[in-house]
Amino acid sequence: MGTSEMYRAVEDLPEVLDSMLVDLEYLGRESYIPLFVVRRPDIGLTPELTGLNPDRIKVALSARHVPNDIFSAKLSRKWPTRTPWPTRRACRGSRRLPVGMRHKTRW
Repeated sequence: MGTSEMYRAVEDLPEVLDSMLVDLEYLGRESYIPLFVVRRPDIGLTPELTGLNPDRIKVALSARHVPNDIFSAKLSRKWPTRTPWPTRRACRGSRRLPVGMRHKTRW
């Protein structure tokens, strides 16, 4: 299963404007996949989006591909493409960015 199927399942939910999945796979450890969701301003974070009832995502994908945690996020700027690697580095605790990204991102 590719990320396009995961994004399609999540972004087909009417509450979701944008989303980003980050696969944090460490050596020798189980994979951890947080989902960051930008929701429509007029709809709050519902139980379906907080993981309490992930059936709508599970039906579209499988129980194996449901994210571990779901976080509500604000969209502060739009990247030209999906670039989860800065978020992946931040989730792993790295505060250092590659030289090409330092001028674009503030910590």
